[in-house]
Amino acid sequence: METIRAEKERAAYVLSEEITEMALNLERAEAAMQEITDEFFAAFDVSTEAGRFSIAASYRRYSIFADIVADYLFIIRNALQDLTDKGTHPEI
Repeated sequence: METIRAEKERAAYVLSEEITEMALNLERAEAAMQEITDEFFAAFDVSTEAGRFSIAASYRRYSIFADIVADYLFIIRNALQDLTDKGTHPEI
């Protein structure tokens, strides 16, 4: 009985670590996405020449932020799939 309890506690600890890591990655993705939304999309007026130029000039910088968001979402998606697989196939 004590062995099962110890195994459950260990599993809960490992799960907690994995969830914490996913939450941190999600926070990073959200921060990068907020930068894109606030500083790229919301800040420029596409109806003026200056606004269109600003978008073109800033595109490379903000495309890097978009890549960062995509990377973190990929990491989170894989971590969730790993947890799902472990729950479905505990022997893995």
